[in-house]
Amino acid sequence: MERKLGPLFVVDPASRWHRQVVELTISENRLAEIQAVDASAQVYLLPGGVDLQAWTSYPHKPHEKPEHLIHTARQGGFTDVLLGGWEGWAEPETLALVRQALQESPVRFHLLASWALPDGTLAPVESLRAEGAFGWALPPRQPMPWRTLYQALPYLRYLGGPVFLLPYWDSLPGEEGVPEAEALALAGWQGIPPEAELIALHLIAALHRREGGAVVVGPLTTAQGYSLSQSLSLPSFTAVPYLIASAEKLLTYDAFWKVHPPLRPAADQAALQAATVQGGWVGLASGHIQLPLEEKQCEWAAAKPGQPTWPYALPLVWEALKARYPEKWGLSRLVQGWAHRPRRFLGLPPVRVERGAPLAFTLVRLHETPRPLPPPWEGFTSTLEVVGLLTHSSDADSLQSQIL
Repeated sequence: MERKLGPLFVVDPASRWHRQVVELTISENRLAEIQAVDASAQVYLLPGGVDLQAWTSYPHKPHEKPEHLIHTARQGGFTDVLLGGWEGWAEPETLALVRQALQESPVRFHLLASWALPDGTLAPVESLRAEGAFGWALPPRQPMPWRTLYQALPYLRYLGGPVFLLPYWDSLPGEEGVPEAEALALAGWQGIPPEAELIALHLIAALHRREGGAVVVGPLTTAQGYSLSQSLSLPSFTAVPYLIASAEKLLTYDAFWKVHPPLRPAADQAALQAATVQGGWVGLASGHIQLPLEEKQCEWAAAKPGQPTWPYALPLVWEALKARYPEKWGLSRLVQGWAHRPRRFLGLPPVRVERGAPLAFTLVRLHETPRPLPPPWEGFTSTLEVVGLLTHSSDADSLQSQIL
């Protein structure tokens, strides 16, 4: 059965239909036909977004169900998500359970298994790969076992898949804030300085030169860290919290802003935003994690680090960069950073607006004036709204009603 969808304004620098208004004919989960039309369009058609790193507590904690994870990822506009376990997925049985729970999802989840056990010893990486591990990442709160990393990289290079490494020398104990920010220092905050990021980057680069493999570092949080990663030729990324906020948020003592690594001063935030506009990252991550309410709605000292950035990661980053770079930042750069560049780096199938292409597209709308975002993002606004995903032919019916 064929379905029509349009009019839509195409934003895809890799497509001959870029910046044209079209009507789509959809059949068998593909773009059967694309026809230019003489009409105005309020909704934009983009290649599907790739979230370079998100997290879930499933199946270790009961508060988050697979269906909720799928729903919020879809609302966020991501057709592909690299998903890791917040408590770690180091057992093949656990990874198999997660894979089965997400296999019917319209969002393609690429699972990141833990290459080390909580005690720092090497995980059964060959069995994890056999159970569907796309790549490798340790939970952010797990201290980096540097000696095991030295042993693991040859195995991981052999097995394949990107190895995501958080460049942080120390772990969470003692981390309370960012003392190099003047206002925070005067307020009595104490914490781990950015040199922790730089030390880790040097060590990772040395191991990478020796052992090879598809290593990618992030999320980077400092201007020095970004510059160093470039000079060391380390593929890198950053995440939503560090693009939309600075360490000044810590002065609110609101546990919502407790993340790991911590927020950095405004100068670092500006440098990360500039790197994003310039295309300096292999991709961008939401850093999303939905923690239980009791782990966030509490005193700062008792709160766990992490933020639920789904489903507003795209609107948040769009508005933050549009405010700083109103002339340079636009949907074409967003497509390059969230879609084309990470697909090339990860070896995912390319997604382009062209006849015969499989459906993996994100639809967005731009409003003339910013609209307030709902809790927990009250106080933030955005002109960008995610309309939905086009991943199956049946999506066209509901999307058409939102377009007109």
